[in-house]
Amino acid sequence: MTSPIRVGYFLEDIAHAQFVTAVVQRVAESLHLSVTHDVRNASGGRGRVMHELRNYLRDMCAGHIEMAPLIVVAIDGNCSRWQQRRREILDMALSAGYAGNVVCAVPSPHIERWYLADLDAFRSAVPGSNPPQLPSRKCERGYYKKALMDAFRATGVIPQLGGAEYARDIVARMRFEKAARRDPAFSRFVGDLSGALKACR
Repeated sequence: MTSPIRVGYFLEDIAHAQFVTAVVQRVAESLHLSVTHDVRNASGGRGRVMHELRNYLRDMCAGHIEMAPLIVVAIDGNCSRWQQRRREILDMALSAGYAGNVVCAVPSPHIERWYLADLDAFRSAVPGSNPPQLPSRKCERGYYKKALMDAFRATGVIPQLGGAEYARDIVARMRFEKAARRDPAFSRFVGDLSGALKACR
């Protein structure tokens, strides 16, 4: 039996961690691959992600820690271009001499939009919820976080982790093709992830 692929993660917060690891697990299973999740950072926002990633790459390329064949980095687009965020991550890996695969998850503009990318999946995972139809793109701080919390309010429950505790159930029910059509950033992530996992076989 093939050994599991170790995936290293650098993520902004728990909302990223719960959702992104669930997507990786599901994509890996669809390819009949086994993965282990090595979450190295899941707090502190973009600045902390980039700082910890730089240190990790330095230590890994120096041989101080075991090489991970795949690294997933998730940072919100925050209304910046996806290519810009992706380039700064890939440039960091390249300058460190990392020879593995790097996949960038860049929700545009924020991760909460991905939680709402498939409204049927959300309703199924959170019975009694009332998720709103989202605009194609809304560049406003807090817009999608508020939309996500409003969707939960119909249930009478305010999630203690801002909805992150429902991420695995939502992802399990998502139709990725539908979500990808509604959200180009999600489509890029799933496509890049699938290619990287195949390359790690």
